[in-house]
Amino acid sequence: MRACMYVCTSNAHTETIHACSGFESVSIYGSGSFDMRIKAPDNNSTGVITSFYLTSRSSRHDEVSFQLLGSNRPPYMLNTNMILYGEGGKDQMFRLWFDPTKDYHSYRFLWNPRQLVFYVDNTPIRVFKKNPGVYYLSVQTMFVMGSVTSQKGVTIDPKQTPYTAWFQASKIEGCITTFFNIERCIGPEFWWNRAEFSALNPREKELYRNARKTYLDYDYCSDRARYPREPPECRIYEQ
Repeated sequence: MRACMYVCTSNAHTETIHACSGFESVSIYGSGSFDMRIKAPDNNSTGVITSFYLTSRSSRHDEVSFQLLGSNRPPYMLNTNMILYGEGGKDQMFRLWFDPTKDYHSYRFLWNPRQLVFYVDNTPIRVFKKNPGVYYLSVQTMFVMGSVTSQKGVTIDPKQTPYTAWFQASKIEGCITTFFNIERCIGPEFWWNRAEFSALNPREKELYRNARKTYLDYDYCSDRARYPREPPECRIYEQ
């Protein structure tokens, strides 16, 4: 598929980004597999965030996101976050094992009624499974979005602008629905909802455990200064 370029520019006097760009899907989805290939800005992009995410449209919204954090040197960091019924701050951050500015890499959400999986180049790095008594992303429909924005509170170098990121929709396979009709997207007629995708397969479990052991840099579930009591969804992350 054709790649699209999205750019941030800056004001040379204030050293703040004042114009950013991005995209939003026309269709709205209730489940699916959403694979985006991204090449991040290759200049000194400290303070710039390149994002790919699914988000609902409500005051108590749901959102899941990949956020490539700009830098001027390795390691490059990837933040993943979830907002569940309006409650955010559920960050898990990873050191990338490649340079995201040199070539395209795949960032994919697998979202079905039983689990949400974050994949990077077909390696699962984060899993959120449905569990009784814990809010899950099966209530609100979602749009597919991407953007290049500034990181709040970080000063950027105006001499480095514009910051250009490239997005290529590798394979978007989702159940298109209407705003209030997520129920039509939960059936087994969609391949991503079939029983074999209700959990990681043995090979994926091995990749998942290795990725988290090797590359996980921050996990809100372990941050007792921020969350003295473990958030209820944390106990169901591990496979």
